[in-house]
Amino acid sequence: MITPMSIRILYLGRNKKLPKQIDDALHEEMQQMAHGMITTPVLQFVQATSQKQAHDEIRISPPHGVLVETTQGRYSHNRFCQTLRGRLPKTLIISVQPNNYQDSFTYDGFIYRPFVLEQARTALVQLLGGGQKMYLHVGDLHLDVAMRTVDGPQGTHHLPPKLCKLLQVLMENRGDTLQRGDLMQMVWETKFLGDTRTLDVHIRWLREKIEPVPSHPTRLVTVRGEGYRLNE
Repeated sequence: MITPMSIRILYLGRNKKLPKQIDDALHEEMQQMAHGMITTPVLQFVQATSQKQAHDEIRISPPHGVLVETTQGRYSHNRFCQTLRGRLPKTLIISVQPNNYQDSFTYDGFIYRPFVLEQARTALVQLLGGGQKMYLHVGDLHLDVAMRTVDGPQGTHHLPPKLCKLLQVLMENRGDTLQRGDLMQMVWETKFLGDTRTLDVHIRWLREKIEPVPSHPTRLVTVRGEGYRLNE
């Protein structure tokens, strides 16, 4: 069964009122963004009151965005943010902080305390937009770029980084024939074609994940003398 697109947001902090305000604002913003979309995203908002609980939630299901109450002293979450940035580089990290707070960590956005919707809207759109950008679908294929998982007729599979990047490029250019050199450049950052086995092997691995009959591909097809094309 194909699950609907999901945007998972993790809030790390002890505040009881603020997470509810942000959760409500995210849902309102998402309803406005969902007009005209074929499928409406499902928003999962989870709060963790300790770093240990936050790590547990990340292991259960890595989030698309993390909101971190920024404080000084013994409850500083600086090291947590640095660890998270290394483990999940595509995950947005948003600081929830007082207006005058200074921090050495480079956040992706800010929500200031006390919460004011108009001031927070940029960060809210970042969180929702980031989640949607990381989720692609072509026909019955659904790819979560952040989690590197593909869901389709062959079930759900976790993909290695290069295989995920290859599928992402093909899905973003669905219906177009991509030259071998262009694929090598976009996925492996080289146009060297002296050895095409790397690309051919990854195409074969990808077909095993997304084709109903991998030995007779109908979705990821070879265009003789040119390259590959992903069909709808």
